[in-house]
Amino acid sequence: NELNFFARLIALGTDVTPGDVDASITYTLKYL
Repeated sequence: NELNFFARLIALGTDVTPGDVDASITYTLKYL
C-alpha cells in the first residue's frame, strides 16, 4: 500500500503539496 501511495504521489507531480509529502513520510515511518 505504501509503494502504491508513493507511486501516486510521483504521478501527481506538481499537484502534491509539501504537506502531503510530509504526511506520507510520517505515515510510512509509523507503519513500516
